[in-house]
Amino acid sequence: MNTVVCVLATYPTDGVGTFELNREGWSLADETSLHRAALLDALRRADALESDSVERVLLHAGDLGAEFVALLKAEGLERWGVMRAQGGVRVEAVAVAQHMLREGGAGAVVFTWMDTPALTTAELAAAVAAAEGSGGLVRPGAGGVGLGLVALPADAPGPGALFDGVTWGGADAAQRVLAALAGDPANDLEKRQPGQLGEPLTRLVTAADAAQVLEQLEGKERAEAAGGGRREESSTLRFLREREGGCAPEAAAVRYVQVRATAAVTYCH
Repeated sequence: MNTVVCVLATYPTDGVGTFELNREGWSLADETSLHRAALLDALRRADALESDSVERVLLHAGDLGAEFVALLKAEGLERWGVMRAQGGVRVEAVAVAQHMLREGGAGAVVFTWMDTPALTTAELAAAVAAAEGSGGLVRPGAGGVGLGLVALPADAPGPGALFDGVTWGGADAAQRVLAALAGDPANDLEKRQPGQLGEPLTRLVTAADAAQVLEQLEGKERAEAAGGGRREESSTLRFLREREGGCAPEAAAVRYVQVRATAAVTYCH
């Protein structure tokens, strides 16, 4: 059974705000450009994983599957599957997707969101390793609230048990998922290896979040330079710097391509 890395995303549509930045003085054009940059970074991080056993699925909300396939094709990300989410891209969508992927034969599954652009390829690889070799990993959103990444081992409980009572912005969301991953000895379930609670991930919602993401990305860039490692390109970092300097670029156009459907997942070709 292969491990699946699943990126939950919404499509960056011109003139439609996804975050709350437009309420705080950002133009809709800038918000759309940041949305696109964060989405591309999330896809490229997963695409850069050095593992032949990892499958990649973009889980999207709405009726824009063809647009997502076109975007993947235009960016040269052609080994991705595209699956429509049931229930938006919140906890309900994760629960349904976990069930659908498990029915399709997936092993471990790592869920991450497109609005966490400070997540690096190395951090995503660590999440894959935690799902494949331990009890899993859960990273909450900023301040420990909500969910930023969920890495589930192949023997994780089903969605009914795993996400029961978990709310999208709940202060105890990560702790609830971890408790469900560990099993319930009182019900004589086989006790699993405890999962890990990882560092919080900042999610893009407000202007303050964007500023924090910029600071985090610049810090990681400095650390990479100091360590002599390969610098990881970031469209989000480039856009935020350009916007701060007053020269934010326009969102790039997206080309359409033909698609073929296989069960619930669509693949580009």
